[in-house]
Amino acid sequence: MNSFGSEALADFRHEAASRFDHGAGRRPAPLSTRVIRDLVRLGDGLLLIAAALLAWLPISHPAPPLGPFLVGGVCSATIALMVFSRGGIYGLAFMLTPSRGRWWCAGGLGLGAAASAVVLSLNGVRPAAVTEWTAAWLLASGLALLMARLATLAVLRRYQSQGRLTRRLAIVGLNDLSAALIGRIDITAPNTSVVGLYAEDDEEVPANHAGSPVLGGLDELIAHTRMQAIDTIVVALPLVERAKVEFICDRLRDVACDVFLTADVVGLHYRASAIAEIDGHPVIVVRQRPLKDWQGVQKRTFDLLFGCLFLVLLAPAMAAIALAIRIDSPGPVLFRQRRLGFNNDVIMVFKFRTMRHELSDPLANRLTERNDPRITRLGRVLRRLSLDELPQIFNVLNGTMSLVGPRPHALNAKAANRYYADVVAEYSRRHVVKPGITGWAQVSGWRGETRTEEQIRQRVAHDLHYIENWSIGFDLRILWLTFVRELFSRHAF
Repeated sequence: MNSFGSEALADFRHEAASRFDHGAGRRPAPLSTRVIRDLVRLGDGLLLIAAALLAWLPISHPAPPLGPFLVGGVCSATIALMVFSRGGIYGLAFMLTPSRGRWWCAGGLGLGAAASAVVLSLNGVRPAAVTEWTAAWLLASGLALLMARLATLAVLRRYQSQGRLTRRLAIVGLNDLSAALIGRIDITAPNTSVVGLYAEDDEEVPANHAGSPVLGGLDELIAHTRMQAIDTIVVALPLVERAKVEFICDRLRDVACDVFLTADVVGLHYRASAIAEIDGHPVIVVRQRPLKDWQGVQKRTFDLLFGCLFLVLLAPAMAAIALAIRIDSPGPVLFRQRRLGFNNDVIMVFKFRTMRHELSDPLANRLTERNDPRITRLGRVLRRLSLDELPQIFNVLNGTMSLVGPRPHALNAKAANRYYADVVAEYSRRHVVKPGITGWAQVSGWRGETRTEEQIRQRVAHDLHYIENWSIGFDLRILWLTFVRELFSRHAF
């Protein structure tokens, strides 16, 4: 690790623990505008198709077959959604001000109705039925979309008041590029907030630049990404400063947020109106936070579904273990330990207590060893079968952990008497996702003691491989391997 790494991490570890002790709350995670947009679009499509089915019901007898009207409904919904998308009504600004898109909505419904009328006529539906259905579909779909927009607006305004629709952006660089970028964002991106301007190094940091306060250098930026939950970092430096750009990007490799370079570095010219939001701004991607947008939704849904399933299946066993612990030795049933979680935040991890209460070590100043005298008789059995980890299902359900991910480590965990981050420079990168009950490193044999530096290097390497190659299928594979390999693992003690 570079010279500042150990001191910075030690300071952070102390500050994070202090925040946890004083109950400092984390900023709610920002919602993905892409997910919101896709969900609203999907909902519109379903409503338009449902309106087609409802419009078929009141058609005067003899009632025509449903098939052509269902095809017409799908056709009208497709055309309408294409027009809606072309008009940009699924943008966050439009959804927060639905009246702005009223003409695009009217046009989309009108074109959809015309297209479906042609489809019905080509399928031999009598003209009177076509007219009745078209009028009923326009009325039903218009009312359905109106009600849906009002409901969406209420939900979005609630999230907006909580700050969950605002992208927090930090800019690195004190030059004309950063000043121009701030000006564009202030004018054209109302849902993007520039939370800080930072110098490209840590020496001679001025108080302000181009009328904006400078909050510090790279050290302060890295600390603020962890304490303030910055979502995006834009490095505003020209291409001629390649060495400095590479240095900054290397310093930012462990932050749990998106990192971009301004498109100015390749000499592109664009209008100020091009920056409606950061995703629409011409930038170059350096690194994107893993498990964002729909991947994050998939991961959280997977955790909730399987977490609830495991809780139901394992509840009797967990109750029996809790009773056995109370009988076996005095002290609480659960052992609570502060560990580093997502974005290096300190979380409280639950385990069944396996050590004598008076000899417990919440900060992990001493590694657990084989035949450790602190472990109770029952604790040896629980640790041998990995049953002491079962209460972490509650961590999964409360959102601080996932079923699968890098294992969370205690604040003072060491390998060969050195902090993990001092041994492996990439150690903090494993914290860009939530920690897991089990992980790729564990099922690959890198579980248990970390007496040597090679053991933690291999564990981190496997964790980073998991992060870079995540998929639902990978999670399922790890869960299966956890069951077949780790139930009686020789590394568990």
